[in-house]
Amino acid sequence: MKKLLLVISMLIFAMLMTACGGSSKSVFTEPGAIGKIMGELQNKDGLKGQELKVFQDITIVSGKDYGGNFISINILKPGTKEDVDHYEYRNGSWSGPSAVKITGSGNMEDNLIALQALNMDKIPEMYKAFQEKVSDKKDVKVKESLVYRFWKGDWTVMMDAESDREAYSAEFDLNGKMIDFKKR
Repeated sequence: MKKLLLVISMLIFAMLMTACGGSSKSVFTEPGAIGKIMGELQNKDGLKGQELKVFQDITIVSGKDYGGNFISINILKPGTKEDVDHYEYRNGSWSGPSAVKITGSGNMEDNLIALQALNMDKIPEMYKAFQEKVSDKKDVKVKESLVYRFWKGDWTVMMDAESDREAYSAEFDLNGKMIDFKKR
């Protein structure tokens, strides 16, 4: 009886551990994984119920070296006009906020975009499109990493693929359409 209770307790504990925390599924291959993770960010104290505005670049990586999914993002602190906070997602949970030191004399509003406008749910589609584009290249693999990049007033998504002998890059618009592909 004690053994049975122990086994049941261990199973319940394992199920709870699996259900808690963030998604361990790759945001590059699993539709909905990025939505779950970003939903956790939007529910953090100080951010819940606010429209989140992203400041400049976002880095997203998936892999064992990063504890699954890794996201680095800067958010304009709600209720302020120039205070930016940094958040990181690693090992299934968000850390932050930590203050970001802003330099330069540009207009803050020109460097912001609403989180919802990034259409992050398109990540698996972009990843798949890039895989298809390099499928005829010998041993070329698309990396499970990308950057939402703000450059010269435009937001795009940058991804890379490589083998031991070749390297390629792809650029996507925020709707997931590939707008540039080149060998590096």
